Amino acid sequence: MSTPREGALGVAYQKGDLYVVNDAFELERVPVGSDDDVLVADSSSPLGVAWKNPNFVQNVSLQCDAVDAIFKTIDLGSGAIANPEASVRGTHAVLAFDATAVEGIPWQKFLPVGYTAGANLRVSIYWVAATAVAGDVIWAAAFESDAAAGHDIDTESFAALRTAAASTAPATSGVIQVATIDFTQAQADAVSAGVPFRLFVQRTATDPNDTMAGDAQIVRVVVEEVQP
Repeated sequence: MSTPREGALGVAYQKGDLYVVNDAFELERVPVGSDDDVLVADSSSPLGVAWKNPNFVQNVSLQCDAVDAIFKTIDLGSGAIANPEASVRGTHAVLAFDATAVEGIPWQKFLPVGYTAGANLRVSIYWVAATAVAGDVIWAAAFESDAAAGHDIDTESFAALRTAAASTAPATSGVIQVATIDFTQAQADAVSAGVPFRLFVQRTATDPNDTMAGDAQIVRVVVEEVQP
């Protein structure tokens, strides 16, 4: 067997190296990643691929459904907030939030161990209008970390509410709209991998920018890690 060539375009530069085609249709070297890294497609990389820690691939994502919400009034400092009404839309369980009062509800969840320390979290609220085909809804959310040796659970310990941009009702009342709210780890009450937490979501119908008549019905809420 002949001795492999070395150098930038050689085939024996360093153990584990790969060669891929760049934008100019030339071969370029991709140095081997760290132990246990995985190679993934990455359109932001000049070469279209990148080595990533497996946690990148595991990307934290969890879902909060109407059926697993905790029906309990929450006081975030300005009085008890009533719960939305549990209902059914088609064959979907939904939570119906009133158009004239602030209503909210918490979920109890567990942040997966694959969460990357310090990464941002995104709360996506999937909702439909009960009857309206116009107008905006104002959603807000807050996290409470329930770590061991943390706060006394007899009192609320939610971090500050963060508000989504106005979310506009689709032209058909049963079509799903999505409102998103991004949190830094600090804004998410410093919740960390492998730690239980609560997520509180409310419709702030008293906000002057909440202009949609009738109920806004949450179909589901998704929490996911926002990758860099």
